[in-house]
Amino acid sequence: SERAWHRFVTGNLFTNGSFLERSRYNRRCRALGFAIKWIRHELAKRGQHHAYAVVDSLPLPLCHTARMHRVKRFQEIADIGYCASKKQWYYGLKLHLQVTDQGLPMGYVVTEASCHDRIAAESVMTQIPHPYNFGDKGFISRDL
Repeated sequence: SERAWHRFVTGNLFTNGSFLERSRYNRRCRALGFAIKWIRHELAKRGQHHAYAVVDSLPLPLCHTARMHRVKRFQEIADIGYCASKKQWYYGLKLHLQVTDQGLPMGYVVTEASCHDRIAAESVMTQIPHPYNFGDKGFISRDL
């Protein structure tokens, strides 16, 4: 949350009290949303000169598996999905990323947990197209 992030920053990075107070910090972040998107887009365009990009996904669980069938939060955007690498079911979201060989994020999409990697990969890879994309077997498709 914004509150937890502000508490972390003021407690660990700006311990001398020189950081903005929380409401002012949140207003500034919201006002700079367009600038952050523009900076990310410009950095990602520079990433097109890298040798290759890697596309992968990771789970964003929102609760423990014992509670996932009765949870009521985020029902409109989250659902139950399976993480094959961890061999477990989870309730939450899934983050799909495209990253250059130097670690620069080029594109991302957050979907419900049950969304297949191939479906999300199309929208991730069209944000900032890169000629050489590598992914695991979850991204295998004739169209990709």
